[in-house]
Amino acid sequence: MAHRVLPPGSINNNGPIENRPKGYHMSWFVQLLPFMGEGNIHRHIDFQKSIYAKANAEARAQPIHLLRCPSAPLSPTVTTMAGTPKETASPDEGALVGTSSYAGAHHDGQTKPANPDAPKIYRDGPIDADQNGVLFLNSSITYQQISDGSGHTLFAGETQNVAGGMGWASGTSSTLRNGAIMINKTPSLSQPAARDRSPSGKTLCGRRLRQRPSRRRELPAR
Repeated sequence: MAHRVLPPGSINNNGPIENRPKGYHMSWFVQLLPFMGEGNIHRHIDFQKSIYAKANAEARAQPIHLLRCPSAPLSPTVTTMAGTPKETASPDEGALVGTSSYAGAHHDGQTKPANPDAPKIYRDGPIDADQNGVLFLNSSITYQQISDGSGHTLFAGETQNVAGGMGWASGTSSTLRNGAIMINKTPSLSQPAARDRSPSGKTLCGRRLRQRPSRRRELPAR
């Protein structure tokens, strides 16, 4: 790890993260761009502003083929929050964004029952600080902090991508899921939540990211 820690799952001044384009919300994918051969996109991001700022619109719209599963019927770009009524839409809704087939694990979704002998309960919950995944709000996790060992821990998995997501640059449920239910289930756009556990309680394995050619508009070099 270049910085001796894993990247923060999402960067924001406070939590929990609302699953709307309102906040700073730099995703963990944004932090990894220079290490994925996408340094030019990284240089075009204005880190003094929100990821949803107009200054970052062109960078957010860039499709990154490394972030799309080769076998997934996934469009390189989508329109954010598709179908949102005009009266409830934010200024960002309707923006063009690059998509991702993958999401990081921010929490196990476990809720402690009142009776310690009762079965564990898993409930969908928001992205926040002080969670037990490897990528959460303002996180800086080292390999030494992963108590189960990196070989037994889910870092990321393939998701079910749908029209209306906020793309690879948004540190919301577009790029983070928890252990409430399967990672490839679709979280509600009206809730600040993310998911990654099967109904049986078995943790799902992440997929290795693979690259395939795709057309995109190249940004000028910086």
